[in-house]
Amino acid sequence: MKIWWVLQLSAAFLIFSSHIVNRKLGLCLTSYFYYSLVSVCFTGWMLPLSYQKAPSFFQPWFMGISCLTVFGMLGSVLYFHESVHWYNWFGAIISVIGCILIAL
Repeated sequence: MKIWWVLQLSAAFLIFSSHIVNRKLGLCLTSYFYYSLVSVCFTGWMLPLSYQKAPSFFQPWFMGISCLTVFGMLGSVLYFHESVHWYNWFGAIISVIGCILIAL
């Protein structure tokens, strides 16, 4: 079973959520503790295990970047209600297509 992509996707979502908290609250003790909790308790073991289980190094690397790109775009639009240009959406779509092509 290919559990590495589940770990990579989960870690990317947790990193995304910690940056949402950082953007919403700014630099304060609460955002620092949340970021530390995510880093130490979750992504600190999820990402190394993902790289260990993956068939090559660049597959989880590229998937993590693609996931962060998509999560960042969706967070900008759905959570912060910012406008995103068409070329940003196009770049995110190309990133996801590249991730799929690398996995083949």
